[in-house]
Amino acid sequence: MKIISLDRQAYQGVVLHFNYTTDAYYDVLVEPQELFSVRLVKKQFPNPINKSFTGALFPDHLEDAHVFAAVDDNEQIVGYLEVGVEPWHQRLRLSEILVVEHARGQGVGTLLMNNAYEFAQACGCREVVLETQTCNVPAINFYLQHHYRVIGIDLTHYSNEDIANQEVRLEMVRSVISKITSK
Repeated sequence: MKIISLDRQAYQGVVLHFNYTTDAYYDVLVEPQELFSVRLVKKQFPNPINKSFTGALFPDHLEDAHVFAAVDDNEQIVGYLEVGVEPWHQRLRLSEILVVEHARGQGVGTLLMNNAYEFAQACGCREVVLETQTCNVPAINFYLQHHYRVIGIDLTHYSNEDIANQEVRLEMVRSVISKITSK
């Protein structure tokens, strides 16, 4: 398995299809008597639910976009990673990560996440930031395993009913430790 860089001209607009199943979500509890009291409490859905959505590579809104692919021994793409460098605050925005279904559980996601971290280091970024939804517990668990932590919650990013829909936007971040060089 190896990581390759994908060409913007050849891959711009390529649609990625995301599918996952989740049996839980993080309920967002806002305490109205406190100015800044928000809690996330993991709750089970009555039955597992399937979610699907699409994304397109190299969108115009992503600053300084780069797309990488995990390629198997047969030169088939088994995963995608899209990032954008945000130089004004030295962050790398991870905008898309997808492992094709037949390759899940084989370390492809970890390979892609490590690539994002190494790319962030090489670009001089201080952190990698990403967004997910409170109902995407498989992704949240994966990000937590890779040293990400929640830094923000947007209660109405997708609709005015995000809390009721159990689909609130979470911002997560991983700090980047630059390589220390001796003089």
